[in-house]
Amino acid sequence: MKSFFLIFGIFLIGFISAGCNQVESGSCTPSSGYDYCAHTSWNCDGALSYAKVQISNVQTEGTQYGSYSTGDTYINFNFVGDSGYFNENINSNNWWDGNCNAYGCAGSDMFGASSIKLTNNPGDHYTNCPMFYAFDRADSGGYFSTSIAASGWLGSGNCFDIKQVECYDNSDCGSGYECDKSGDWTTWGCVEEQIPCPDTLNFNPTLPFDINGCAVWQYFIQYNHCNGGWFVYSPDAPSSLQMSEGQYREIAPPQCWQVCNTFADTNCDGQVTRDELGVVIDDWINGQVTRDELGVAISAWVQ
Repeated sequence: MKSFFLIFGIFLIGFISAGCNQVESGSCTPSSGYDYCAHTSWNCDGALSYAKVQISNVQTEGTQYGSYSTGDTYINFNFVGDSGYFNENINSNNWWDGNCNAYGCAGSDMFGASSIKLTNNPGDHYTNCPMFYAFDRADSGGYFSTSIAASGWLGSGNCFDIKQVECYDNSDCGSGYECDKSGDWTTWGCVEEQIPCPDTLNFNPTLPFDINGCAVWQYFIQYNHCNGGWFVYSPDAPSSLQMSEGQYREIAPPQCWQVCNTFADTNCDGQVTRDELGVVIDDWINGQVTRDELGVAISAWVQ
């Protein structure tokens, strides 16, 4: 992953040699919200400079699953000094060589910023080695000093392996959706939840329900939706799995869709038998149907 973490980096660019001394340098105690801190200070005959940089570990706006993140990723930082800089892939312990001089450092000027984004969108992949600098210069009586503190990761790449995805787990998706990870990780995304279906027709009768004002025997019809077959005809099924009434009638036997003679006609043959009425009476005794519903069933049986 990362080559190593540079706890602190300090350097004096001493164009004026007289009377220069290092006041302090090294790591410091990070403030809340940061994980690493480095500072340094030089005094050249009264020209006192001080630089300090603090950074956090990688943060995410979503959920982290190992190298996968469901949100934007970033590193928080702040600096004390004249300016702060961000650079990447510094593959040398002499990190200031070619990057800093008596007037500043190379890289993106981070003045006013408080974080640097590593990934912004699903499909982004961050592998670089980020480095943060604080630079300060002081001038006094013809003398000057510069102090530079740095904190980050040294290397020419492959310091991190951060992949931003839309989802990693079903819990990352809303109700009724699941995480589809069937393709490359860059294509993972939330899709409407699929009901597992067998490869053959499976008719499972339940209670009647209403279609266009008619009581219709309800069947869950499951038939290999992955291969373009029919889906599910049920008021409780997701809309993407619903077939139309016409499609339902094409595949279902007549008793699945013909108009029933009231709810008591459980086999939808157009009449209420003594046995069917007996079931309704038992349900009435057990408090599962009302007196009025019992009356409707009796009237249908009498006919």
